[in-house]
Amino acid sequence: MKEQGERKITYDMVDKLYFNNNNNMVMAESFAKTQSSMFDSTCEQIFTNSLNSDTIHKNICRTLLAFYYLSHISNHSNDSNNYCGYSNYWVNKQVREEDGTLKEHASDFFNIFSSFTNNDFTGSECKRYIYDLGDYIFGKMKMLFNYTEHYSNFTLKKKTDQNLSCTFANKCANMYKEHIVNCSTLSDEFCTKLKEFKNTLMEQLKSPNICAAEQEIILSIDRTMAESSFQKQSEEHTRASTISASTISASTISASTISASTFGTTMGVPLVLLLLYKFTPFGSWLSPQIGNIKNRFNISDNEQNDSLFNYSELNSSNEQYNVPYNIIGN
Repeated sequence: MKEQGERKITYDMVDKLYFNNNNNMVMAESFAKTQSSMFDSTCEQIFTNSLNSDTIHKNICRTLLAFYYLSHISNHSNDSNNYCGYSNYWVNKQVREEDGTLKEHASDFFNIFSSFTNNDFTGSECKRYIYDLGDYIFGKMKMLFNYTEHYSNFTLKKKTDQNLSCTFANKCANMYKEHIVNCSTLSDEFCTKLKEFKNTLMEQLKSPNICAAEQEIILSIDRTMAESSFQKQSEEHTRASTISASTISASTISASTISASTFGTTMGVPLVLLLLYKFTPFGSWLSPQIGNIKNRFNISDNEQNDSLFNYSELNSSNEQYNVPYNIIGN
């Protein structure tokens, strides 16, 4: 885990870091050898123990300080993210084997250099930029820096030696082909930068339409990626449709089951009661009870009918007729 105050470099910075600083670093590597006395005392203070690795560390230290010196005198020091960031990539490259793994005692350099308390030297502001990038990030960074180097050579040779420029374009195209297939999503910062690099190269190849073979390498892998993406989307759509159909079917079956269960319950209760009534002691007890209830209903009905009959007779006997006599006479 990086300490608070460290300054990160990102994939998006690679081309800017390379073009602004690569020439100064090439000069610094030579300058550190011819003018080593300018940097010896500071590097001796930083690396004071007697480990065998100190010789390697001190050589790296001299070149690093020479680079900082050249950056200051060439007015590249206005943006510390620029030259300090590039110096971190360079240091990570120096302390690693060709396969990207750290050399023995490499971690000592990061710890000792970044924790040195004396700030009285040119480039001391870059101490917090020096940290171990980690094998994975360094591998991605190295690929982008190498691509940028090939692209730079391509543009330099484009007008003077077209065949040679296509050789460098070929390196770029194949690097793109090798790494873009591992990009599951182009929203990844590394993949986004790689696609940006490819688009810039294609613009240079299409005008004035050179390096047709290299163009086809890039166009072919892009077609393959597009077809793969379309197929993946189609499979996901089919899978989603299948899941949706299965869900609807399950819901329909569940609703049918509930309806059948409800119907069965509704029809089953009267049947159970009938069986209980006919063939169990409960039925024997229930039968007289039902008879008594019926008798009570009949008595009540008869009484009600008699009452209604008497009421009708009473009304008939008490009814007064007002028939005019002259009608009878007629």
